[in-house]
Order: sequence, then structure tokens, then C-alpha cells
Amino acid sequence: MKNNFLGLLLKNIFVFLGALVSALLLTKVTINGLDIISKSIDNLLSGNKIIFVEFIIPLVIYTIIAVICAFVKVYFSRLYAVKIMRDLRNLVVKKLISLEYSYYDDNGSGKLSTGLLNDVNIIQHFLSEMLPEIFITIINVMIMLIYIFNINKWLLAAIALSYPFVFLAVKIISRRVLELAKKRRHYIDIESSEVYDIFGGMDIVKSYNLYDIMLDRIKKAMLNIFGVEVKRAKITSVMEAARMLLKWIPSIICLSFGAVLVIRNDITTGQLMAFVLVTERAFEQFSSLPYYINEAVDSLVSIERIEELLRAPDEKAGGIKELNTGENAVELNDIVFKYGDNTLFNGLSLKIKRGEKVGIVGSSGSGKSTLFKLLCGLYTPLSGSYKLFDTDFHKIDIKYAREKIALISQDVFLFPASIRENVSYGNDNAEFEEIEKACKLANIHDFIINLPKGYETEAGERGVKLSGGERQRLSLARAYLKNAELLLMDEPTSALDTNNEKLMNEVLKNMSQNTTVVIIAHRLSTVVNCDNIFVIENGSVCEEGTHNVLINKKGRYCELYNSTEGGNVK
Repeated sequence: MKNNFLGLLLKNIFVFLGALVSALLLTKVTINGLDIISKSIDNLLSGNKIIFVEFIIPLVIYTIIAVICAFVKVYFSRLYAVKIMRDLRNLVVKKLISLEYSYYDDNGSGKLSTGLLNDVNIIQHFLSEMLPEIFITIINVMIMLIYIFNINKWLLAAIALSYPFVFLAVKIISRRVLELAKKRRHYIDIESSEVYDIFGGMDIVKSYNLYDIMLDRIKKAMLNIFGVEVKRAKITSVMEAARMLLKWIPSIICLSFGAVLVIRNDITTGQLMAFVLVTERAFEQFSSLPYYINEAVDSLVSIERIEELLRAPDEKAGGIKELNTGENAVELNDIVFKYGDNTLFNGLSLKIKRGEKVGIVGSSGSGKSTLFKLLCGLYTPLSGSYKLFDTDFHKIDIKYAREKIALISQDVFLFPASIRENVSYGNDNAEFEEIEKACKLANIHDFIINLPKGYETEAGERGVKLSGGERQRLSLARAYLKNAELLLMDEPTSALDTNNEKLMNEVLKNMSQNTTVVIIAHRLSTVVNCDNIFVIENGSVCEEGTHNVLINKKGRYCELYNSTEGGNVK
């Protein structure tokens, strides 16, 4: 990320230089104006006549130039930040899409989304406000110091002796600010995650009366934030005191020293007035540096967190964009997979032929849903091989591979868009007639056309405006529209009544003969008519065969089947 972030800074360097040049011109024009005033004062004190027109016209011109430079400086500073943030957001979004799926397991969605938003906003403030001001302040002060040196080198010496101790204090304080900034951001992430969980699980919070528990969790996070903020307030107060020191003590020292030089006739009264005005402006800018440094240090925490995200490993993918036409759709050999220290698969092997309708059953926690994530390439096994249509999965372009797969999850996800859009995500180029046909096959068309806006009805966030069965059937329509060669169905009948389950089975029968269907089921009536059934227990396949073969075996499948009533595992 450091290279990436530096690359973003350099990519738009000319815009940044525009801001610096305009700031430099603004300071130069200001000093030239002060020089005119200084010489006019000396002429007046010497009894010389001043021609008003010659005095005022240059000042008016310099004022106009100063206004233009001030506008350009602010505009280019903002433009610089906008351009970088546009590129940074694009970089982050691309990274989020390409990340390994396990990254989302390790980092909660609430923490990830709110944390990123906060970090990006802080970086934007840093780029648009802090970074330009730091550079501009340094450049302005350098020009002013050169001007003061030209008046009298001892005046510059007086300024130089006024600062070192204060800047040493600023450096020590900034280190402490960085530590507190990291803690503060961590606690804000926790609070955001807690709030996100409450919104996401509001039905559970209300139905189980979890108000007090949830509030206690949020209060704990808020108290931690409050403790850090109190410490930050103390340090910020010290920074403000340092700012006042930088502003007033050097001014008093330099003014006193300048007065002595006037008495000794080393400088003129006009030069002293110019010196006072320039130093006042220089001290005002210099006194802001501790504040800028404090804010910049806080921003570094956000930059480090974005760096951590961009350093996270991407999904591993090959470059093959053509699959073999062999007889097998899926082939797993000796797959080993772990969640942390928990071994889920230990030598899992199975083979699914092209065009088969296959059932996957087993006890809860046996890894059935995880198997689907492995098949989609969301997880990578520790060892073993996985072939998709007789091609090593890890040699296939990941996007191309997923074009061949349609997944219907147990927890159906719908986007906050219209029903038509949600179904069309299975095939962006589909005509409305195709969308309508898919919905008819999924037995959801009649329901849709009776809605006030029909297919343009909004599904709501995560499909909240629809029932579980309706979401399930929309998901089936989306998968049908995709016309993928491999259809993975995780508990497809969990939210369906008996009639809709029968209709869904009819849909599966009508699907293309080239479509391979793999169904995970707790309701075993769903897989009774499958061409083959795999029973997974203890990390591997313990039984395989048709329903009748497995029932006659009197093994684990028979136990599972006999323990159900109406297909529901007790």
C-alpha cells in the first residue's frame, strides 16, 4: 500500500504543485506589498513626499493577484484530494472484490464497512486540508525567513533561537497522539460493529428482549472511546499551549530584538514594521504546525489500516478460460480443510458426473455448506485436488469458473433493487421475456404480477419486503436465468411449503440435461429422486448411492431418513 499510496500521490503531483506554486505566489505578493508599505513609512518619517497613485496602484494590483492565487490554491488543494480519493476508492473496491473469502470471516462486515468509511473520510480530510497546509506553511515560512534575512541576519537569528525547544515538545506529544489514535479507532470499530449487529438482528433483539444486553455492549465500547477521548483532549490542550508559545513568545522576543536594532540604526522603522507584520504572519502559520502534525499523525492510523487491507492476499486464480468436455462435472480427491484448528474435511473424495442430480446429506456441522464454498472457490483446501469439468480448478480463471456455477444459498440474499433487477443478476443481458419465463418456472410470476408495481417492486434491503419462500423462489429464478452448467442448491426447500417443494422438483426436472445439480438437504425428501446421494460424516464420504440402495444398506443414511418426519431432521 505504501507504494500504492505514494503512486496515487505522484499520479496527481502536478495538481498539488499548482497549489504550492499559487501559495508561493500569494506569499511573494504579500511580501512585496509589505515592502511597499515599509518604504513608504520610511519616506514619510524622512520627510519625503509620497505620490499616492504610485503607492496605491501597486497595492491594488498585488491585492487582485493575491485573491486569484488564494482561489487557485484552495481549488487545486481540493481537486488534488478529490482525484486521489477517487483513485483510492476504486483501489479499495477492487481489492474488496478480489480478497480471499476468509478475510471476511476474520473481519466482521460491520467492522469492515464502517471502519473503511471512517478511514477513507479521514484520509480525504488529511489530503484536502492537512497535507497541502503542511507543505504550504513550510514554503511560506521559508520565503518569509529569506525576506527577514535580507532585512537583517540578526533578526533571523532571533527567530531561530525561539523554536527548537517547542518543536521538541511537539515531537514527543505527537508520538503519544499516535498511540491514542490507534486505540480510539479500534474502539470506534467495536462500537460500529455492535450497532451494525443490532440493526442486522433487530428481530432477534426485540423478540428475545435483548435491549439491556445490547445497550451494555454499546455502552462498554462508548466508555472505552470516552476514556481515550479524554486523554486526547488533554494532549490537544497541551498542543494548543504549544501553539500559543510558538505564536507569542517568539513574537515578543523578535519585537524586542528588532526595537534594539532600530535604536542602533541597524534597521529602519519601516523595516521594523515590515518585520513585525511578516513575523506575525509567519508565527501564525508556524503555530498551526503542531495542530497539522497532530491531525496528520491521526490520519496515519487510517492509512496504515487501508495498507493492511491492500496487503491482504487475493483469491488465487489461473488463466484458463476453457473447460474440458469430459464426463465429470466435479471431482474431489483427498481434500483437507480446516477452520482454524478444527479439521472439517480429512481426505474428502467424491465424483459427480456431468448432468447428474446429486444430493449431499449429513449431520449438522458435517461441512455440507462449506463444501459448496470450496466448489465456488471461496475457500482453498489445505491439500488435495479439485477439478471442475475435468480441469484443475486453480488453473481456471476464477471469474470464468463462476460463470459456470449458479448458487442458491440457504440464506437467500437479495439486493435493495427491483425484483426484475434481482432476477436479472443471473444474466445481465437477459430480455424481460426471459426474466418472466424464469419466474414462471420458479412459480413466482403470479405473485409478482399481483404486486402494485409488478416486476418493478422494490425487494428492500436483503429482500426484507418478501417472505422466505418468495425469496427462495426468486433465487431459483435467478439461478435458472443464469443457465449455468453447475447448479448448487443449499437447503433449497427450507423456506418452501410442500406444494412449492413439489413445483421446485418439477422445475429441476425441466432444466437442461447438461446442467449438473447438487443439492444439500436436511429435508431428505428433497433428495429421494436424485441420481446419486453422498453422505458426509467425520470429514469424509461414508456412504454413496441412490435412495433405495442407501435405505437397503441400513447405514447412516437410513438412520437420518428414519429420524425424520415429513423430511425435517429432529
